[in-house]
Amino acid sequence: MIKVGDVVTYRLDGTIGTVVDVKRDKIQIVWEDGFTSWETRQSILKNEDEFIYYQFKINELLND
Repeated sequence: MIKVGDVVTYRLDGTIGTVVDVKRDKIQIVWEDGFTSWETRQSILKNEDEFIYYQFKINELLND
């Protein structure tokens, strides 16, 4: 669940931002460069989710 104050990453280019509003399927984010935009849940990754994903990938590589 993404909520106001969460730090997120834009999936396409890795830009970091902070969630400032959540309306149904859209999330408003202030990006590290000061730009603000509305994004879909599919286009962003909550930073703790990103950590878990990369941890899984590293473990997968180590076990091969």
